[in-house]
Amino acid sequence: MNSFPDVADLIPHQPPMRLLDAIVECGESHLKATATIEPGCPFWTADGVHSCIGLEYLGQACAAYFALCAPESTDTEPRPGMLIASRNYRSERAYFPAHSTLAIDISPSSKITPTGLVKFTGTLSDLVTAESFANGDLSVYLPRT
Repeated sequence: MNSFPDVADLIPHQPPMRLLDAIVECGESHLKATATIEPGCPFWTADGVHSCIGLEYLGQACAAYFALCAPESTDTEPRPGMLIASRNYRSERAYFPAHSTLAIDISPSSKITPTGLVKFTGTLSDLVTAESFANGDLSVYLPRT
């Protein structure tokens, strides 16, 4: 059992679009979350979940990072942010495998700017085998309150 709040308390996404299961690690320099690829999860197919959805897994992990680690994380409600861009996203396969658990790791590669922009790098891998599935970078905007 971890000591992190439930994902529902950290990000504004509601089912069925809340893709993360749990936060398993978080510090100033990183956040690690998990997501299960199984029947009933959003975007499920018999092959698993298409790897293009990896950008959304990374984006939701960034939102959780903001809620837990951003210097102004004093709000009691999740704050909406916006995924602005990804200039680099590569997947090793077309689908994240069915019946697997993703490990989603993100790290800010810049500090939060006065405008609310932050760049992140992230990876998606198999939680059990550590096989790398995809990696990329994101530019995220967090509006000031």
